[in-house]
Amino acid sequence: MAINGHLTHIDVLGPLVMALRPKKTRDRDGQFFTPADVARLHAELLLGDTQVEPGTSFCEPTAGAGGMLLATAEVLRQRGNDPASMTWVACDIDPVLAACTAVQAHRWGLGTNVLIGCGDALREDWIARALHERALGIRARDAASNLQILRAVQDLFTYATAA
Repeated sequence: MAINGHLTHIDVLGPLVMALRPKKTRDRDGQFFTPADVARLHAELLLGDTQVEPGTSFCEPTAGAGGMLLATAEVLRQRGNDPASMTWVACDIDPVLAACTAVQAHRWGLGTNVLIGCGDALREDWIARALHERALGIRARDAASNLQILRAVQDLFTYATAA
């Protein structure tokens, strides 16, 4: 299913990481990726019959590649809610999986109220670091955008003066 161009029901990266990492490594690191049907059942039980209001926060401290977030977003969509109107907070101790969650949150249309961090959710204040890193990323994006605008103005000026 695609909503606003987002593939909303496919966890591509979770199974890929599972397939590429040896079982011995996954066992050593305690990695277990929740099957999609179990994640879906968990989301249905979590949400129950409650009416979910925009701005409601969902937190996943051991996100892996984000499968639980996807299941929750899908249940919300099925019930007529827009996941982009919610707040999503996720963390994983594995930087590759935290990056996978970030990519998939974008693919799944979770909106702009998303905070994804890398750290040990039980031992560190990963949220403060994640907020700081997100702010740095936004500044870098904006700086790149401003540079593109300056280059376009410069090109326009060069074109206008050459004519």
